[in-house]
Amino acid sequence: TNIESCRFASMDNRHLAALRYRITPLNYSAPISIFSALDGTIINEGVERYKSLNSKHLVPLEQGGEGALSWLKVKTNQSNTEITEASKLSLTVDNIPCHDFGVTVDDGIVYTYMDVDGKEGKTITLEKTVAMATSLETQSDRRTFVMDQLLGIGDFDTLFQKSATAWGSVW
Repeated sequence: TNIESCRFASMDNRHLAALRYRITPLNYSAPISIFSALDGTIINEGVERYKSLNSKHLVPLEQGGEGALSWLKVKTNQSNTEITEASKLSLTVDNIPCHDFGVTVDDGIVYTYMDVDGKEGKTITLEKTVAMATSLETQSDRRTFVMDQLLGIGDFDTLFQKSATAWGSVW
């Protein structure tokens, strides 16, 4: 299996980040299951000397999703800053779009999953764009704001080019 990945945080729109995975079965054909998540349940436990401190910094507030779209709202447990994010997925197999996404929700986490028929030499491409906003800079309805950020934004390459152009104007 050949796996290529690319990701960036947009310099063109500070609310956007995107990633792309290309998966190519090299010497087999078989079903492939892919899942993506917005996860507000992560904990900070990687440093031994901080193990005695509270490692859970986020409190889940709302989450949901349907098809290729999902969203999550959490707040920080000390400053009560709300963080809202939404994601949009795109999946193709050998450049043919797939639209069969499933969504499951647990408290503080949204999983989007899809099963595809992996074919030898045929590339599966998953693109995920995430829009984020916090209560520090966005006073309006943040769920609507982040969902609106994902409308009509184009594919990974378009977003990447816009970000690269914005970087070019900085340097």
